[in-house]
Parts: sequence; structure tokens; C-alpha cells
Amino acid sequence: MGSWDSARHRLLIGDIWVDNLTTDELVHEIIQRARRGVPSRVFYANAHCVNVAAWDQDYRAILLAADVVYPDGYGVILASRILGEPLRARVTASDCFVDFCKASAVERIRLFLLGASPAVVEAAA
Repeated sequence: MGSWDSARHRLLIGDIWVDNLTTDELVHEIIQRARRGVPSRVFYANAHCVNVAAWDQDYRAILLAADVVYPDGYGVILASRILGEPLRARVTASDCFVDFCKASAVERIRLFLLGASPAVVEAAA
């Protein structure tokens, strides 16, 4: 059996805690934090993240200090099954991005899109 934190609904996989969230729950969690004005650190965990966290103490510390670490990758889902505590869903940023943007618009939460030319950002918006 894996180490399970039932109060936070998360599972210890390797050296990091992974939240047992569905895509809808992740979107809801981030929106609620934004509505309350709570600065939050949200990261994903896949097999590579778990492996890096095993030998990179700085990276591990960042993940352990996160407010949310969602399960992104079948390796993490498989590990949860092997540990006897299956996570409910694989969640990816690309799967939840449109829903997150829609929910942000409904809640009137502003988004900042970084990393592209103004024309690409405008098209994405």
C-alpha cells in the first residue's frame, strides 16, 4: 500500500505527493484559489518528474512546497495502481486549458499569456 494523505486526497509516489484530482476538479481548484486571491503553485507530475525528484533535492523541495501537484502521465497512474491506491484520472494541461479559460472568463479572472508574438496571443485569446 502507498502512503496516502486522506485529509488532502493525495498519494506519495516516489518522493512527491500527487493530488487525486480529475480535470474538472483541477480547474475548479485553480479557479477557487484565483477567486480568493490566493497565490498558488501548481505543478504536474509524470514519471520523469518523480525520477528527477529522487536525485535533485531542490526540485523535490519545489514539488513538496506546491499547493497542487496533478497526475500528468500514465507512469504516475500506473505507479498509483501498483501502490494499491489508484489515482482517479490522468490530467494534462492541454486537456483542461480550454475549460480553464472558459471558467476564467465566467469568473472574470484575467489571464496572462506568455511566450508568443502578440498576434499568436491575440489568436489564442
